[in-house]
Amino acid sequence: MSVSGQQQQQQQQQQQAASTSFSLGAAVHTHGGSHGALVPGMQSLQLQQRPAGGTRISSCAEAVGMRVGERLAERYSRDRPRMGDTLEIIKFVCKDFWLAVFRKQVDNLRTNHRGVFVLSDSNFRWLSRLPPAPPVGSDPPTPEAAAQRAAAAAVASNQLHLACGVLAGALSQLGVACVVEADAHACPAAAFTVRITMMA
Repeated sequence: MSVSGQQQQQQQQQQQAASTSFSLGAAVHTHGGSHGALVPGMQSLQLQQRPAGGTRISSCAEAVGMRVGERLAERYSRDRPRMGDTLEIIKFVCKDFWLAVFRKQVDNLRTNHRGVFVLSDSNFRWLSRLPPAPPVGSDPPTPEAAAQRAAAAAVASNQLHLACGVLAGALSQLGVACVVEADAHACPAAAFTVRITMMA
């Protein structure tokens, strides 16, 4: 093959690599007891055609958060007796784990007693430095203010994806399979919804 043919082939491979990205699928879906092992179909590395940007970043943030959450839960629960039921594990996460990671306890814990828990933090540490949302009914923002709000919303989204991963990883390490979602309409307050899928 000639030099120019090799260069063309390399350029084509580089273009393919640029248009294809690796991402972790469903990083906040966990299977209890997996202890960091990849579960086929849930956390396996998948080759997907995606434009570079938000979706890739959020799934990577969740994947990193999962690994961090698993390791932190292992560290902070090492000297405790094994926890029995889901409610005991959730209480541990709300009190001891949250205090160790975010330097305060969860402000409110609610449940429907059917596997759904809502952890509310009125001043979530990772969102505390972001600008507050504008009051409802205020004047339309200037283009600069709108751009700043959009940037702050993107940062908040990434922070929440990371936090969801940390929470899901911790619960997975403690034997609770779950799906975690976050909501932060009134920044810096955040609510994390944990839907239990099964106990290990």
